[in-house]
Amino acid sequence: MTSTDIALAPSRPVARQVETVTTRTGMRLSASAARWFEESVPRSSRDARAWRWQEYAQWCSDVDWHTAERGAVASFIAALADRGHPVKTLQAMSGTLRGMRALDGSPLDAEELKAIEGVIRGRAKHEAKGIGGVRPGPLKADGVTPEDLRRMVATLDVSTPRGARDAVTLLLDWWMAGRCSEPAALNIHDIRILTVELTDEETGEIHEVPALEVEIRESKADQDAEGETVRILAPLDAPELCPVTAVRRWFDVLADAGQLTDGPLLRRIDRHGKIGADAAGRRNDDADRQGGITARTVRTIIKTAARAAGLIKDEDERAVAEVWEDRAETIAAAAAADTEDEASSILSGWRLRLRRALQRGRRITGHSMRRGFIQAALRSKKPPHQVAIHSRHAPKSRAFWEYVDSVPDWEQSATMSLRLAA
Repeated sequence: MTSTDIALAPSRPVARQVETVTTRTGMRLSASAARWFEESVPRSSRDARAWRWQEYAQWCSDVDWHTAERGAVASFIAALADRGHPVKTLQAMSGTLRGMRALDGSPLDAEELKAIEGVIRGRAKHEAKGIGGVRPGPLKADGVTPEDLRRMVATLDVSTPRGARDAVTLLLDWWMAGRCSEPAALNIHDIRILTVELTDEETGEIHEVPALEVEIRESKADQDAEGETVRILAPLDAPELCPVTAVRRWFDVLADAGQLTDGPLLRRIDRHGKIGADAAGRRNDDADRQGGITARTVRTIIKTAARAAGLIKDEDERAVAEVWEDRAETIAAAAAADTEDEASSILSGWRLRLRRALQRGRRITGHSMRRGFIQAALRSKKPPHQVAIHSRHAPKSRAFWEYVDSVPDWEQSATMSLRLAA
C-alpha cells in the first residue's frame, strides 16, 4: 500500500465568528447587514420613528394598555387629538405605529385601521373650524421671495469668509429649491461651472450665459441614491442674486485658505476664522464630513439672515418664546391632573397658545427657500411639470400641487370674462 492509496477525509474548516444581531421579530442578521440596512434610512427618520414608538409605549403604560392590544393605536391617536395635536401629527404617528406594529407581529386589522381613519377625520373637521382664534390647517413656512432673498444677501459681508459662505449657502439653496440637507451634503466635485449658449427668441442671436450643474447624490425623494442633476442659469438681470458668482467667490476663499480640496463644499468656520476640519465647535455627526456644515447650520444661516433683513420680527419671536417657557410647567400640571380629560385640556390649551403665537408673523424656516423658489417659478408662468422636475418632486406629488394651488392663476379663473352685462 502506498500513500496514494489512503483516502484522507476532508478536513472541516473552522467556522469564522460573525457578529450577529436579532431583529424585533426574531430574525438573525449579521451585524454588517444590520448596519447597511440602518444606513438606508436617514438618521432623522430613525430618530423620529423611535420617538413616536416611545411616546406610544409610554402612553400605553400610563393607561394600562398593551402596545399590541387591539384598539390601542386608535385610542392613542385620539388622546393626541384631545391634547391639541394637529392632523399632520396624527397622520405621521399612525403611519409609524402601523409599520412598527407589523414588525412586532401584531399588524393592525381592518377594523382598527377604520377606527384610526375615523379619529383623524374627526380631528380634521374640528381643526377646520379654526377654534380659538387660529387659522385652520397645517402651519406652513412662508416662501422667501426674490426681494426677500435680495434683502437677506445684502445683510452679509461677502468680503469675509463667513459672509461668502453664507451667501453661497443661501443662493444655492434657493436656486436649487433645496431641502436644507441637500446643500449641506454637497461636495466640491458636485458643482460644475460652465457656459451655455442660448438663442434669443426675438432676435435669433446666440448668447453665452454662465450656469451651474449641481449633482445631488441622494435626497428625500431619491432613497435609492440614484442621483439627480439640477441645472441653474445665472440671472443676468440680478447679479447680486447670482449663484455662479457666489460659488466662484467661495472657491476663491477656499483657495486662499489652502482648502480648495475635495470634500464638503460648504465648510465650518469658527470665530477665529479657521475653515473646515480645523475649525472649533460642534462637529458633523458624519465621520466622513467632519469639516462640513450640517442641515442645522443651513437652517441657522437662513433664520439669521432673515432676522437681520427684518423678515422676522423681534416681538413675534418673543411671543413664541414666552409660550415655550411655559412648556415644562404645563407638562407638570398635566401630569398632576386627576383625570385624563383634565390633563388633555391643559395640554391642548398650551398648544392653542403656541399655534396662535406662531401665526402672528411670517414663518421663515429652512423650508422657506424651497417654497420661495417654487412659488417664484410658478408666478413667472413656468410650466408646473418643469418646476416639479427642477424641485425633484416625485410624479403626482400631492405636496407639489399644494404649491401650485398657493399661486393661483387668476387669468384662468372660471369667473373671468363671463359677460354678465345686460
